[in-house]
Amino acid sequence: NLNFINNDVTGGNPAPVSGAPGVTIGGGESSDTKERVENNDILDSSGSALTVNPIPNSLDNAATFDAITYPKGAAVLRQLVTYVGEDNFITGMRTYFARHAWGTTTLQDLIDALAEASGRDLQAWRAGWLDTAGTDRLTLEAGADGLVLAGRGPDGPPRPQVLGVGAYSRSGSGLTRTAFAEVDVQGPRTRVTLPTGADFYLVNDEDLTFASTRPAGGLAELVTSAAELPTAVSRGVVVATVWDMLTTGEATADDAVRCLTSVLAAETSDTVIEPYLRRAGDAAEFWAGDHDRPELLALVFATCARL
Repeated sequence: NLNFINNDVTGGNPAPVSGAPGVTIGGGESSDTKERVENNDILDSSGSALTVNPIPNSLDNAATFDAITYPKGAAVLRQLVTYVGEDNFITGMRTYFARHAWGTTTLQDLIDALAEASGRDLQAWRAGWLDTAGTDRLTLEAGADGLVLAGRGPDGPPRPQVLGVGAYSRSGSGLTRTAFAEVDVQGPRTRVTLPTGADFYLVNDEDLTFASTRPAGGLAELVTSAAELPTAVSRGVVVATVWDMLTTGEATADDAVRCLTSVLAAETSDTVIEPYLRRAGDAAEFWAGDHDRPELLALVFATCARL
């Protein structure tokens, strides 16, 4: 993602390349793409240090781009916009381009311009997102004192970030969002200013960050609620979470297939139909045990027939 930001925003000035995380449909990426990126990011960085290599020329710079670089970089840029605020981001970018017109810049030049426009110290953000490998885990906890977002990073506290949490109520037509809070995460526990007692809470609503998330209500609530959510993005966030839970052993193939097929029955975004079908087929064929595989494959086939 540092390479993505450096190449697209700072004019391709040679810089270290990091394996830091970008996020679950942020930055214009499909949820299927982001799921694969997050899974690879977790697997690639588990128990390992950040890999930093010099890029001596533009040809080597171009050769470093891969399936992870673009989605993660796009997700990090989206998180940066969210973190400083869209208006501040636009102001900062105008200052950056005016200040460095016809010149060569560094990433720090960009960070400085955005920090001036937003009034936020972005050094911790830069270190967390661009110099640290691994993916954060953000879990919503509901208690007597209200809602708290508990977070942890690869080796300690979570990265500085802003994400959305939505509160939804259930009616005969499905789930409707009744409240939304942007949560500014600066430590391991952050209070979420939403009313308690909602039928469903969605962590990373609007898909503003790149993180592994867990709901307050548990897996069963995710699986049963996914198709009832009102937008393709909100449904995609749930699909990505359930798939992540499958890869970590917290969900079964049955959970993943039933989540995906229920979403496919209600999905209105054509761009995710094929990726979701592929995911459902993979879960049924490769993740299910011999006893469950025929039933789950039949469910996938029936879903294909209805589509």
